[in-house]
Amino acid sequence: MNDMVSSLAVSDPPITTETELVQENARLRAELDHYRHLAATSSASATAVSVHSGDAPPQVTASRFMDLPKELRLDIYEYLLTPGTITLRYPKASIRQHDPRYKAIPAPLHAETQLFLVSKTVKEEAVPLYLASNLFVWHPINIFGDSESRGNRLFGSTEIYGRLANLHLRRLSLALDCRDVDTHGCAMDIVHGRGFGVETSAWAPEFAAREDIQQQREDYCPWQMWNAAEYHWCDVCGCMAGSRKLEYLHVGLRYCYCPAGCCRMVKEAKAAIESCGGWRRPLKVLEFSGVRDEGEKAMLKGLEEEAPSGHKWKVRFE
Repeated sequence: MNDMVSSLAVSDPPITTETELVQENARLRAELDHYRHLAATSSASATAVSVHSGDAPPQVTASRFMDLPKELRLDIYEYLLTPGTITLRYPKASIRQHDPRYKAIPAPLHAETQLFLVSKTVKEEAVPLYLASNLFVWHPINIFGDSESRGNRLFGSTEIYGRLANLHLRRLSLALDCRDVDTHGCAMDIVHGRGFGVETSAWAPEFAAREDIQQQREDYCPWQMWNAAEYHWCDVCGCMAGSRKLEYLHVGLRYCYCPAGCCRMVKEAKAAIESCGGWRRPLKVLEFSGVRDEGEKAMLKGLEEEAPSGHKWKVRFE
């Protein structure tokens, strides 16, 4: 078209008047509209021929999700399972809202997602990612009111995760404190309402010499309960012995007191962690919160030397 317009412009006589200029512009516009019409007609004809000749693209058809490659399905699960913090459930029979042992404990979340309800196959594929991507918070609970210990409920075969917890769990937060063995709530009453315990060290001379504290220990904290607390914490940590991928462990020690709420039991908590076996091998970070003073920090820092041969832990404090 450009060649034709150029040839016409060269062969026509020169324009000398305004009238001739207007006429020439009108003629060129008419030619341009004519060529545009021809181009549009040619394109429509080519499309029609293509459709009728069977060259049209195939229709889009739906496919089953399980027909996708497993790698793609896992990518979709990972996108749907947004990482976060999961508070593990308690048996309803073990929770009494008026009980002082459960002050400041958030309501437990349902430790599953709707994704697990799609099908058994989807759940089996998604649970490992769910366990690997979330931080699981495992609050203490009164063991004397339950048929099983905390450890068995999380890592035992009867829990919703079953053996998958040992195979895939990577980040866990637990607490070792008096709420686990506080049979009648006195420890939390003392900690929250008597002016010592969490806020004031029971080992300070002005408290160690007080007869009322000594009497409370004799009344509320017989050595059987003290030993029960230490034994239970060893049981809790021992239940993680088969964990193969646990990389981060947070241990809350804010209420790490004897069952009477007066004496700190950080030494016993450290011994419980030292008593564990296989789960310590993949561990990278061991973090503590609720530590009272530099003496407790120095004691817990010694756990770095307890790492299995060839492995190194980082012990840190909130």
